[in-house]
Amino acid sequence: MPDILLNIFIGLVVASIGAIATKSYQVAKHHRRNAHLYSLLAPKGRVQIVVPAFTVTDFVPLGTSDPATVPSNLRAMPMAEGGAIAQMVTMLHSLGCGEYRLVPTEAFQDNAHLTISFGGPSVNPVSDNILRK
Repeated sequence: MPDILLNIFIGLVVASIGAIATKSYQVAKHHRRNAHLYSLLAPKGRVQIVVPAFTVTDFVPLGTSDPATVPSNLRAMPMAEGGAIAQMVTMLHSLGCGEYRLVPTEAFQDNAHLTISFGGPSVNPVSDNILRK
């Protein structure tokens, strides 16, 4: 009986060491692959993501002829930019970025450690200002 308990204990220790080594390797590989991104992110810095928008007051849904009113609190943006913003937020979360905020163009402040502006000049005035400078 003591031999079985000893074998179980040794097996648990070996399995734990293997799990810790595997997790350490995955973390090191993740940091090495994203080292260029970690250099952009300050440990306590704020990342500001400026989201584009354009005004849509109404639209005609497919299959109908009656226009539908769009609420004033709805932000409309190109689908490609929306997908890119979602991927950026997911990536920042996976990097353990402390603070990141999605801000509309009206709330842009030039005091963030890193600013990422999505959308071209036609849908994002911040991008227009950056390109003009």
